[in-house]
Amino acid sequence: MGSIFLTWELIKESCRVLVGDSKLIVFPSLSILALVLIDGWGLLTFGKQLRGSGRGIPTDLQLLIFMFYWVNYFIVLFFNSALMACAYLRISGEDPSLGAGLRTAWVNVGRIFLWSFVAATVGFVLQLLEQHSVLRRFVASLLELAWSLGTFFIVPVLILEDWDVFGSLKRSAELFRGQWGTEVAGNFSFGVLYFLLSLPAIVVGTLCIKLAPILCALAVVGYFMLLYVIMTAVQGIFIVALHRYATGKTDGGFDSALLKECVLLKRYRRQFSIMIRTPATRAMRLVIWLRP
Repeated sequence: MGSIFLTWELIKESCRVLVGDSKLIVFPSLSILALVLIDGWGLLTFGKQLRGSGRGIPTDLQLLIFMFYWVNYFIVLFFNSALMACAYLRISGEDPSLGAGLRTAWVNVGRIFLWSFVAATVGFVLQLLEQHSVLRRFVASLLELAWSLGTFFIVPVLILEDWDVFGSLKRSAELFRGQWGTEVAGNFSFGVLYFLLSLPAIVVGTLCIKLAPILCALAVVGYFMLLYVIMTAVQGIFIVALHRYATGKTDGGFDSALLKECVLLKRYRRQFSIMIRTPATRAMRLVIWLRP
């Protein structure tokens, strides 16, 4: 079984975990609610200044945009941390409460806050880099891919292992190198799955927009919000499951055959690691090890 097929099986297992504990969708629901409220307030408050700034955005507005960028990162990371904490307990065979997840996130709120600043800074710089030449956009895209892969395990490492922020960053990169095949396939598979599940809303919205535009728009937005909530929960479970496998925990509710396949793939990758050194992995190493 290749990485892509193993990934789809793990996604199915993650969906099964979510069906068995549907309250996990509360965390991404709270996340999207908080984002809508905060970003809506920010747009109403500072929208006129942004529209009147012309092509060049003043420094004070750039700082304001970054602050909102940081707050958005923090909100998403906080509720994802609560989600993954509950998912970890669920996969371990326990029956976690919503309060248990929120308490875990709150205990680690300092590290989450600091990491959200680091992630927001890197993301903001990469977005600024993409606004220039084609070559810079290509480099920025490559670094963005490497960054997303190298930080794939950052949330479970932050809340489940006793590391500081930059230690967690290095730890996440180390786990990535041991689990790269399933992880890369996972990023690809979730993108494909999200696209396929988006098609019904796109088709129906296109066909019905002229008949009842407001109702159609509300239905499409509601569908995408629901899809975001479900996919975020499933992906959180998926990341926690991979983190457990990468750290040697083979117990829990996932199929033992899948765990065995993970081990086999990991051994295979070690034997042929010289063949799969790509520019993306080299860029990831550059980003991780040349940190401040």
